[in-house]
Amino acid sequence: LMGKGSTTPFINGTFVYFGGKDNWGFNRWDAHMKEMKEIGIETLIIQYSAYNESVWCNSENEYSSSEHINVLPALLKAASSNQLSVYVGLYLNEEFWSNTTNEEILDIHAQRSINLAKEIWDQYRDYNSFKGWYICHEPAPYYYSSEENFEILKNSLVNPIADYCKSISNLPVAIAPFFNYNLSSSSVF
Repeated sequence: LMGKGSTTPFINGTFVYFGGKDNWGFNRWDAHMKEMKEIGIETLIIQYSAYNESVWCNSENEYSSSEHINVLPALLKAASSNQLSVYVGLYLNEEFWSNTTNEEILDIHAQRSINLAKEIWDQYRDYNSFKGWYICHEPAPYYYSSEENFEILKNSLVNPIADYCKSISNLPVAIAPFFNYNLSSSSVF
């Protein structure tokens, strides 16, 4: 991750995906974080803490029928031990991709993210690695090319989540766009 001929990292952050890591405890996360720190990683963005029916934190949500795997505290503890910053991703469901301007669906996703943020903040705010939030929905430029569609995204999803997360924690909130080189929809993947 170093620039050619440089000792300065040009990438210092990465996403973390909980899938396949259901049984990772502190020691496994700690070893992984040491490796990341060694190559210059300083910031981790958890892609999401709840995806479809899978939840990787202690939650009393109403949308999950699967057993919750509580790996979030082990990651936060290991990140704290290695002086890494963590942005905690919230809720995402696949239905988003076919409902990107459906205000009813966006409102549901916003409320689920807000409820999850409250639970996460109440339980894990004391970890010094907890530096911010991540809104998991990746807005694609072709879905929001009109002012009207952008306002739907902003007012039904992004602002409610961001405003709530800032109100309880005063931490920054991040979001990333969906983008690929040929500007095709996410359904081609």
